[in-house]
Amino acid sequence: MRLVSTRALRDRLYSVFVIANSVVAATGEAAPSSAAQVAEHEWNSRVSQDQELIERGRRLRIAIDAEYKRLEKAGEIKGPGQGHGGNDISWLVEMYIPVGSSVDDGEKILSSAGFTLIPRGEGTIMPGDYRVIAQIPFYRTQFLIGRTLLVVGLTPPGPGDYSIVTKVSAGFVKIML
Repeated sequence: MRLVSTRALRDRLYSVFVIANSVVAATGEAAPSSAAQVAEHEWNSRVSQDQELIERGRRLRIAIDAEYKRLEKAGEIKGPGQGHGGNDISWLVEMYIPVGSSVDDGEKILSSAGFTLIPRGEGTIMPGDYRVIAQIPFYRTQFLIGRTLLVVGLTPPGPGDYSIVTKVSAGFVKIML
């Protein structure tokens, strides 16, 4: 835990207050009258951003479910030996987690869509692989026949740099028992 001095905290609150007043002056809204109001505004802004990410995750899951049903109805779900990596739905996931998004936001979106996140770090899939991996191992199951795995990979700029998403990969993989 990092301790912050009283002076540093006061300076930070003052700078936030000055920035808030300049933004308010530009937008024409009423200026906050205290540092407490500025802090409350920051908190509400952060909460609303988290709620937006959660909602985006819910919408992503609805879109994934609809795409799976479309592929299943058309008989296009790929099984073993029918295409490398199964059905590619990277384009769909990228609509909700665009390239350039923060990795943290991408993880929140995937988590709220029902994915299990594999901890960040080298070797999540194989040595040298530093992608953020999220999966739903039993996305769909077929009794005694197999299951469908849903996997998403978010590629950051490099090992240890989890600032932004540079590539999105996603797909359904049918596994036969």
